Amino acid sequence: MGFGELVHGHGRRFLSQWGQLASIYKNSGNQSGLKKHPAKLDLMTASKPVRCGIVLGSLTSQRDSAFLSALLADVYASDQYWFQEFRHRYNNHRGATRLIRYAAALDVQTEGHTTIYGLPSPWLREHNVELHETESALFPKDASSDGCHLYLDINSHIPESNSQWPILKVTDSDAQIPLGSRELNSEKALLGILSFIESKQNVTQYLKSLESSNFLSVTKSIAKALSDKPQIVHNLGKAVIQNIYCTDTAMAQHETARVQAREVEHDIAKWSTQAHTNLLSEFKSRLDQFVHDQLSVRRVYCYSESKMELKLRELCNIADNSGTTDHINYLRGHLNLPQLVEASPGHRIYERIPKLHKDINKLIYKQFFTIQLPLLVCATCGVLSGQFSLFSMGSLAMLGIVIGASRVMNRWSSMLQRFEGEILDEKRIEIENARKAIRSEWSRELAKHEIQFQKKSELLKHLEEA
Repeated sequence: MGFGELVHGHGRRFLSQWGQLASIYKNSGNQSGLKKHPAKLDLMTASKPVRCGIVLGSLTSQRDSAFLSALLADVYASDQYWFQEFRHRYNNHRGATRLIRYAAALDVQTEGHTTIYGLPSPWLREHNVELHETESALFPKDASSDGCHLYLDINSHIPESNSQWPILKVTDSDAQIPLGSRELNSEKALLGILSFIESKQNVTQYLKSLESSNFLSVTKSIAKALSDKPQIVHNLGKAVIQNIYCTDTAMAQHETARVQAREVEHDIAKWSTQAHTNLLSEFKSRLDQFVHDQLSVRRVYCYSESKMELKLRELCNIADNSGTTDHINYLRGHLNLPQLVEASPGHRIYERIPKLHKDINKLIYKQFFTIQLPLLVCATCGVLSGQFSLFSMGSLAMLGIVIGASRVMNRWSSMLQRFEGEILDEKRIEIENARKAIRSEWSRELAKHEIQFQKKSELLKHLEEA
């Protein structure tokens, strides 16, 4: 019988709350990339048979194996092959734990590091439980994932530091007459069982060994505890909640989140100030140097159209390599926000290049046809007419060339300065938009985590009080 078959009304509401809690952890795990959920939480949401962990000193010890051998024996079975195979399981140990469940016939399989025994044991059929046989050395590592609802610790092998789960304790001693209510001698009981299996005439020895070993009394108490499935669910639920309080770092982190919120606002503002400062102190100086290098008559008049456009694109590349996106992603990483994909070069800046190129060409032609060419023609005519000296007309032609070139260079300088200003404005806007987006995303994440935390806390409180 699974847990889901035991609950109605309040019990269904109880399971629903566990399901909601598991869903919260699943969603938060997907968002953060983590897959680890609270230990044994899945046992509270699924309908599974009760599984009891049997913790021994060693899985290879014949003495330690006596308890389950005696417990699961069927003294009246005509075919004892399955029992003999199971009784000698300690000889076949390969560093694996053992899962034991009821089956109509002997069935032994291996899954990973676990050997699974299907046994036709009347005790397993009657109580509908699974037994997970392990040893103390494996318990700390396996307890969170072994699927056990509770544990039977034989001879106190579970350390106190790992005793947060429901545990039944039994002392399996070699005393001929055990004294305590939780003390038995399973080896003595097993010897009586084996003698009765060998010959039914040994019934007196069989009954005396069961009584003197205190085996029947202790195992009856264990069976009673394993049959109380609602109490098992209740005890496990309490342990799961306590484990969440002890291990869920989000619970502790939430207490400091509100204080950190003010620090985050300060960090965002500080980052924005530093980004603008870096823009003016480092990035702008690089732009200024590039613009200065382009203010050359030779470059303006001698560069081909393709080379001129290439130089303008170099100016844009400086903007794209300003490091602004890296600075933004650094802050986003600091706040655990998703990173920005490296943007392609600023299209809005690149789109201005053809117009800028067209404007400078238009200006060069305009100065040539309106100033330089007329004065050059005038000077040529003056020389050819003989009315003016070559020196005076040469000076006139040179004046036209200088005036035209000066106007072109002044206008070109102004155009580059304006283009540089547009690039800086784009970067300032990028920084401000990033600041607003980061603040908005951080606020949304904070609000979402607050809602999840409150819902988680309420569910834990209700389940703790249930």
